[in-house]
Amino acid sequence: MLYLFLTIISILATSPQIDRLEDARFQVDVLDDAFYALLETQVKQSNIIEDVTFESYKLTSTELDNILKDPNVFLGKLFNIEGIVEQVRHRKEATCDVAESFIRLKNGTPIMYFYSDDVLLESGRFIEGKGYFWKTIRIVARDEVERTYLAFVGVVPKVRSIPNFGIKVWALPFLGFAFIFILIVQNIKWRSRPELISYKKNIDVTDRPIADNIEVALDILRAESEENKS
Repeated sequence: MLYLFLTIISILATSPQIDRLEDARFQVDVLDDAFYALLETQVKQSNIIEDVTFESYKLTSTELDNILKDPNVFLGKLFNIEGIVEQVRHRKEATCDVAESFIRLKNGTPIMYFYSDDVLLESGRFIEGKGYFWKTIRIVARDEVERTYLAFVGVVPKVRSIPNFGIKVWALPFLGFAFIFILIVQNIKWRSRPELISYKKNIDVTDRPIADNIEVALDILRAESEENKS
């Protein structure tokens, strides 16, 4: 009973401060007070009893769409983050060691994930972690197109091996391209083959016996030729 009471107190004590979250500056790429409030919350949670489980939500495609439609409703909610690290850097303007990373989720959607640590994640690694939804950030991507990203704040995520099903899903476009390439090569080979010309032989079948004497046979052929001309 005492353990349950302490657990509840710990969860309440480490919940994000709502008044500070309201200071989130949406669509702007700045580390505002809401960011530091979430960062402090994650640090506090990582220091309490490990058996305490904080309620978190799966970051499904439906949830991503819902957050984009009304981000204020999801402000400060905890989500499970799983995906591939694509890009990472230090935020020099932060008051502490803050790493900014771009994570591509299993469904292919890229998000921004912030955590406090002086060690950067390695690009290409598959990570798992929990992050509080902070806000939306609109920036120019590497392809020079301005896009809106969902930003989350968490602790240093755990590096995992890439799931087998993830490899299979990501390999499908390459397998499809290889299949199409093979079909094109086979089609070119077929078209480049020399055309086979078939000759139809006209064979006259007759019951007339062939003369044994060559001169007689020639006379018969000449006679038939003359009849055909007439």
